[in-house]
Amino acid sequence: MSSIYDALQRLQQAGGEDAKPLPLNLRRRRPLKPAVAAGIVALSVGVIVAVALLVIHLAHPKSAQPIRVQPAPVSQSLGPAPASNQPPVVNDPAAILAEARQLKAQGDLAAAAAAYKRLVDKNSDDLDVYLELGALQVGAGNLDEAMVAYDKGLSIHRDEPRLLNNMGTILLKKGEFSSAAGYFEQAQAKAPDYVEPVYNQACAYARLGEKRKAMALLKKACAMNPAAASWAAGDSDLKPLAGQPEFDALVNG
Repeated sequence: MSSIYDALQRLQQAGGEDAKPLPLNLRRRRPLKPAVAAGIVALSVGVIVAVALLVIHLAHPKSAQPIRVQPAPVSQSLGPAPASNQPPVVNDPAAILAEARQLKAQGDLAAAAAAYKRLVDKNSDDLDVYLELGALQVGAGNLDEAMVAYDKGLSIHRDEPRLLNNMGTILLKKGEFSSAAGYFEQAQAKAPDYVEPVYNQACAYARLGEKRKAMALLKKACAMNPAAASWAAGDSDLKPLAGQPEFDALVNG
């Protein structure tokens, strides 16, 4: 059997010694196109990456598990608000005043003062609110708070003699004798038959050392109301008058 190789050998011998041997493969190798080469490279890289990921997955199986996000808790309906055990807030001025007086009678002065202040904050035009709140604060020793109450009352009831007299009383307690005398004089001018500011003037002037003027005012107060003599007997503001014949005769008579 003759093969293609034998045929080629024969042709080579027939051509002589100068004939060059023919290559067994007569086809020339064509160079690869750039696009094809790039595709091969990309494919190779993809295979390498896939293999690497597979190795990582096999080495750390837990890391490949999907992360589970816990769902947000569903808000529960609050439903109706529980009923409050506290009594409803009273807004009627007359009811608030009645409550304040009741608390004062029960001895709960702090709660009573708070109730009065609710009326003051509402700019109540009830004169008794300011008179009673001021007296309550004086009784509790809160002189500054009492002055606030009386001053607020005077802003609504201008030149009211009881408020003027009570403001003077606080100033007398605070040792501001001249200012106190001024309020007492205003009160007397607005209400000439009102004995308290006359008596209180006597106290203020006695503290100021004006004994003659104080004695004259005290006599006038006793003439307006004989009970003023008993007031004077134990009043520390009138001690500067003690020992004077007129004063002793007045309080001991």
